[in-house]
Amino acid sequence: MKKLLFALLGASTLCLTHTVKADTLSGNGQATASYLQTLQHNPNGLLIFLQNMPKGADLHNHRSGAAYAENMIAAAATTDMCLDPKTFTVTTDKNCPDNLKLKNLPQNSDLYNQTINAWSLRDFVPSAQESMLDHFFSVFLKYGDLSDAVRSQNLTEIVNRAGNQHEIYLETMITAERNNAIALANNITWNNNFDTMRQQLANDNINTIVSNIQTELNDNEAYLKKTLQCGTTQAQPGCNVTVRYQYIPLRVVSPTAVFAQLMVGFELANKDPRVVAINMVGPEDNYISLRDYHLQMQMIDYFHKLYPNVHIDLHAGELEFGSVTPANMTFHIRDAIETAHAQRIGHGTDIAYENNPNQLLQEMATKQIAVEICLTSNADILNVKGKLSPLTLYLKSGVPVVLATDDEGVLRTDLTHEFQRAILTYQFDYPTMKAFVRNSLTYNFMPGQSLWSDPKEFSPVAACARDTLGGTKPSPNCATFLKQNPKAQLQWQLEQQFTAFEKQTAAIYRAQTALE
Repeated sequence: MKKLLFALLGASTLCLTHTVKADTLSGNGQATASYLQTLQHNPNGLLIFLQNMPKGADLHNHRSGAAYAENMIAAAATTDMCLDPKTFTVTTDKNCPDNLKLKNLPQNSDLYNQTINAWSLRDFVPSAQESMLDHFFSVFLKYGDLSDAVRSQNLTEIVNRAGNQHEIYLETMITAERNNAIALANNITWNNNFDTMRQQLANDNINTIVSNIQTELNDNEAYLKKTLQCGTTQAQPGCNVTVRYQYIPLRVVSPTAVFAQLMVGFELANKDPRVVAINMVGPEDNYISLRDYHLQMQMIDYFHKLYPNVHIDLHAGELEFGSVTPANMTFHIRDAIETAHAQRIGHGTDIAYENNPNQLLQEMATKQIAVEICLTSNADILNVKGKLSPLTLYLKSGVPVVLATDDEGVLRTDLTHEFQRAILTYQFDYPTMKAFVRNSLTYNFMPGQSLWSDPKEFSPVAACARDTLGGTKPSPNCATFLKQNPKAQLQWQLEQQFTAFEKQTAAIYRAQTALE
């Protein structure tokens, strides 16, 4: 039996730098690793394995794109919103015929299914008139008004789905009060003096916008807790998920509008601990995005100096060759890191096209700047998949990697299927998958120290070095450390989940082996 276990453990097809060493696995962990090897070419068995596996966190998640179209239509039952049957755009037409009211849409199965397709990538076939990328970004314009109206329902859906997939932490991106933040730009003129413009905005309604966002988050969370029956014996899995938010300015608007949004976002994150980071969204190949990219990074640098405790996570390098000029693929990731102080990079698909990519990869590895890999998103939207994906390049360069969903509703995916796709495509072993999961909590933006003194080797801090990871009764020193560091608390909880998962999975594997 031991020869079989070690033979399977040694059969991994990909030797990676950022992984868990096989000799750090317990007996149950080794058996779990062996079992996963037997599932490499068994998609259904692999799916069952991954459904039960702890996932840690989803760190790249858009609330407006994470909700499934079917659930938003169901949530529209409380509204009188209308559907334009030609464009599939949601309207507030007061003269809307009953058959086009969203709440009545399920009664017309053809229109219902056409709407789901229009609001997602389901069954979409690219054409000369509309590429996959164009269709993806058009979705948010079609159902934007509805998404804004049912934010509480959307949040509840995605948080409960996270809980059902054994996630314990979620960072989701929010767009609250965006129009009002952009409208602030009408009161200033661009003059290249950030101090002057900030002072002009400070005299406007920034505090009211920030307060409105906080009130909305309060309402969203109250709805979630009530709907999921948190704190009761009927509490649903989402109640066990810690939720934090990223504020996301839109990058495809004027410089003054971007500046105003950034000021709102930094001020919000500075005041509300639930808002842990600033990000930027919008197609990176848009004309304005390309024209103003470096300027926008400079704006973030400016606000970073004023609000140094606000974390920065940026979509960068989300480009495919041919979509823009070659020159525009040479600096976005580097600029996000070296100018805008990004602590994590979203997508990072064009890393190989950056100027001096090896040096940049080394910088990311040295500074431990994690990259959020969204396999389905990158494959479906950018056609960057398989060998074209930079995933293995990041891993072999020592850059910490996390797997994420991006817009799971629009893309028709979830975190479990992102892990399944990773294994079926790259034949990753269990230690590597475990590293992905651990990374998702190591590089999240929860306050406090990490459980790991060495995040590459997953060596615990001195206070917990003598403890069994995830034990139910940590030593006094370790218990004190965990109490003082919320990030480490989540990591300890994850280790408890891995212990239980590996015990259960090892039993299944050993029972199957005994029958063979």
